[in-house]
Amino acid sequence: MGASTAKRWTTCLAAVALSVGQAACSDDGGADEAAFCRQVQELPPLEMVIDGFTETDATELGRRLDDASDAYTGLRDVAPEEIRGSVDEVVELVLAILGAVEANPDDPEAASDELRTAVVEHPDAAAASKRVVDYAADRCDVTLDPTLDVETTTTSTVTSTAPTDEGVEGTGSTDGSDGSDGGSDTGAPAGG
Repeated sequence: MGASTAKRWTTCLAAVALSVGQAACSDDGGADEAAFCRQVQELPPLEMVIDGFTETDATELGRRLDDASDAYTGLRDVAPEEIRGSVDEVVELVLAILGAVEANPDDPEAASDELRTAVVEHPDAAAASKRVVDYAADRCDVTLDPTLDVETTTTSTVTSTAPTDEGVEGTGSTDGSDGSDGGSDTGAPAGG
């Protein structure tokens, strides 16, 4: 498996966990709910934490991983009872992802292997993540889990139904075969 494939796996698996867009938290909940809403806004988008980890300075990577671990653990600590089990499942997967990156900062293939194992060991994480996303939207007015384009490892996807001019530079291809970098330049902010 090449580094590009390993990076896509890492990003794809990280997307199972929470990525956060900024939004306001409503004030109509109880103490646990208000604390949860505040904490959900503090979560760093996991994709941003691990993006480019093999090229990131060790001190910076360590800080990002520690900050993310603290934020997600804090979310678990304040999760309201009705969503606590789902938060626990998501946080356990997030911690496994962070641990895989921390244990393999220079080896995306080894990190990807550990991530695949973590996903297998957390089979309920996707459903739990959906419950947490729904809860955050309903109770906190927070948008979680933006669309992920696994092929280009961005957090926005553009779908076009217009005909394309294959072979003309800058048109028709999102895989880089037209001379572009393969990404989409929508001008829209990624995430939330």
